[in-house]
Amino acid sequence: MCIRDSFGLEPIDIINAYLTSICNSLNISGPTDLLECLRPNASAHVQFYGQVLDKAANIEPWNVLDLENFIATYVNNLPAETKQCLANSQDVLNMGVALGLADRDPQEIINTIEKNIKAHPFDVKNKIKLVDQEWDSGDYNSAGSNTVVLARQLVTP
Repeated sequence: MCIRDSFGLEPIDIINAYLTSICNSLNISGPTDLLECLRPNASAHVQFYGQVLDKAANIEPWNVLDLENFIATYVNNLPAETKQCLANSQDVLNMGVALGLADRDPQEIINTIEKNIKAHPFDVKNKIKLVDQEWDSGDYNSAGSNTVVLARQLVTP
């Protein structure tokens, strides 16, 4: 039996609404293959994302490493087939290109995110809190749109 949120949506429907909003905000098609990557463990992914938002909404700028470690632990524990699917996802590639990440070194991206969080801690925290509130209220479309706004702010050098 599939766990539903308090609004009657199944986890894969939540993921679909959220990712569709992200794709629309980035002016790219999708989601297609990314949705299939996340389908087998949709409940766990929805729960994890909610936890990331809760942690991020309450994080202090100097504790970004704690959040990075939390995310890394989750990703490292994903099933091998999910990791492979994500690594080969055209949706993930398209999102990266739309955000200007495709040709950038991963460590440089992390450094840029950390720099932008430290330079604008209250603005970033307020945007994260907004996405967290939207997610918690079941407004997954707005959460997706505002995730793109936040992502652009964080990854822009």
